[in-house]
Amino acid sequence: MKKVLWKNGDRDTMGVCWAILSTGERVYINRHFKDSKSGWDEIDFYEFNKRKLMASNRERAEGNTEKAEKLSNDVIEASQSLTVEEIAEAVKNKRNS
Repeated sequence: MKKVLWKNGDRDTMGVCWAILSTGERVYINRHFKDSKSGWDEIDFYEFNKRKLMASNRERAEGNTEKAEKLSNDVIEASQSLTVEEIAEAVKNKRNS
């Protein structure tokens, strides 16, 4: 693997977006994790973005409006890229939990 794009949240959240193989092929991973006592636990897309919004609110409360806006915009952009199938799966999972 040549390169992996991962986004670090508030040091307790991480998203692994994609990896570039040595062949140059980009492989989408799109998995999200939270820090836990046992290491990193996988979380769904919605919890990942909920955590980003909470971080945005903390930044705004501390007066870091530029960072807060970036976090909020990241969540909006990610939400707009969802497919109908992903939305349906998320609704199904929420009903079953």
